[in-house]
Amino acid sequence: MRPLPFFLSFAALPAAVFFGSAIPAHARLGENPEQCAHRYGNAVAETAALLPGAKSRTFVKNNVRVRVEFLHDRAIFISFTKRTLKSDERQSLLMLNSGNLRWSTQAEFLGRRFWVAREAGAPEEARQATEYFFGDVGVLEIVGQSWMDLMKARQTTMLAEALTSTGEAAETGKEPVPAEGEAGKVSDPDNPDTRVGSGTLEGF
Repeated sequence: MRPLPFFLSFAALPAAVFFGSAIPAHARLGENPEQCAHRYGNAVAETAALLPGAKSRTFVKNNVRVRVEFLHDRAIFISFTKRTLKSDERQSLLMLNSGNLRWSTQAEFLGRRFWVAREAGAPEEARQATEYFFGDVGVLEIVGQSWMDLMKARQTTMLAEALTSTGEAAETGKEPVPAEGEAGKVSDPDNPDTRVGSGTLEGF
């Protein structure tokens, strides 16, 4: 079963799960490509971004794959992929990407775990995180509110286009043609160019 799009999974959660304890730390979201390269080493691949218009770079450090999407040279999406991702490692990554905001207590929905960091009136934009697994491979995605807003707008446009295409197909009797390069494809954890292992998170 294909996972739900990240923002749709969040949209279905009740607002009551979005508040929790404060975890102050330095942020990785918001860094530019040079800062990410300094932290993780040179990028090993440039792949299609989930967000149209963004640039995606993949890094590998200590057998952990780090994929970052940049918009206007600012990181707005980070995913960490690692075999046997442990709870303390996931907590460490959340702390490193919380900024000065508060992470919610953990919520679970459709086999995924979710957290949100937001504070009314805070100068920093809200952050959202989700964790899921492919077998023993764990994936933690952390995004900024700007990424979420743009993805919602993109999905709304795609839905409207799909409905229009379906309506036109019904009138003409032809099958609608899928759009090329649609966002939402999940990378293969065993891609030889970006293969992941059970490394450490030192230096993250």
